[in-house]
Amino acid sequence: MAYAVGQWQGGSPSGRGERPGFVPCCAATIDVFRPPPGTEHLSRTSQLAVAAAEEALLSAELETRAAVRKVAVSVGTSKPLIESSGSLRIRPPCGWSDFLPDAPARAICDRFGLIRVHATVSACSTGLHAIIRGAEMIRDGEAEIVLAGSADSSLSPLWLAAYRNMGVLAEEHPELGPAWTCRPFDRHRNGFVVGEGAAVVVLESAASATRRGVSPWARLQGWASGSDPAGLAQVSESGAPLAEVVQAALDHGSVHPQDVSCVYAHGTATPQNDLAEINCFRQVFGQHLTSLPVVSTKGAIGHLMGAAGAIETALAVQARRDGRSPGTATLVEPDPAFVGLCLPTTSFDLAAGAILKTSLSFGGHLATIVVQKP
Repeated sequence: MAYAVGQWQGGSPSGRGERPGFVPCCAATIDVFRPPPGTEHLSRTSQLAVAAAEEALLSAELETRAAVRKVAVSVGTSKPLIESSGSLRIRPPCGWSDFLPDAPARAICDRFGLIRVHATVSACSTGLHAIIRGAEMIRDGEAEIVLAGSADSSLSPLWLAAYRNMGVLAEEHPELGPAWTCRPFDRHRNGFVVGEGAAVVVLESAASATRRGVSPWARLQGWASGSDPAGLAQVSESGAPLAEVVQAALDHGSVHPQDVSCVYAHGTATPQNDLAEINCFRQVFGQHLTSLPVVSTKGAIGHLMGAAGAIETALAVQARRDGRSPGTATLVEPDPAFVGLCLPTTSFDLAAGAILKTSLSFGGHLATIVVQKP
């Protein structure tokens, strides 16, 4: 399993200076990134995907060419791959094909000689949906191992201007500066900060892992997906649609709500999203929510759009493996509507139990997975 994430940068969308079409805002960019050799012709999103896949394969001690018929790819991104310059540049030999949202998945297949591929596009829920599809491929006997995840680099002025017009980009904190721009669950939260990155996890059947003599970091215990009918860019304030999906994921994994030890929320720091999620968790967990840590990492790494669910899953897997989780680092003053909830701001020891991960997105896409110890 591997992932690449960015650090905070104020000013230009990509940390590379102003240019025509510049949209003034804070962004979470990767300052130092060396594309894998041979990927120079690819988009940044595809380069990030290939880099994450390479690290994942190395970590999993997996040689794909020796097991090409057993390994599949389930990788997505949130939208067409317009570069951070905002131009529709055509690069040979890929040409227009690298503009399409299936390009990261195809790039990984080309890189490692794989032939079974699925590309997911479901806005900000892409990462979780790609992982869910990968698990289904193993369950249905289509593959024994799946490289699953997502990549995104939405720092184009086109996308940033769209988010600005929607009113979901956060303003820099007047006193604490750009690093505190995105503040999930905060009383004065006002939106998110766009980031870039990629994450790939290696999903493997128990039988295959046993044959290879490798020890998994975690187990994907359950999953579910659904839809919120509130609207293209709205979310049901009651949290009821998400609550149904969360409960379905718990039921699928035979996990009781009391057996969940931490929630990795979507936590975008928009007023509507955070409220809907907390309302959902209240319905599912009841009194248990008062002692159940709820975490959002978007304040620290930004909202990576299509890559968010995959990267946050990677963080959840590492947290479950290590028994310690980051908190919501940029939470300054909790919203009074969330009084009595467990919203840690610093790292903390995890109790035994499962980690629940949620994703919501434009278009009403909902997804939830449950991560447990092996």
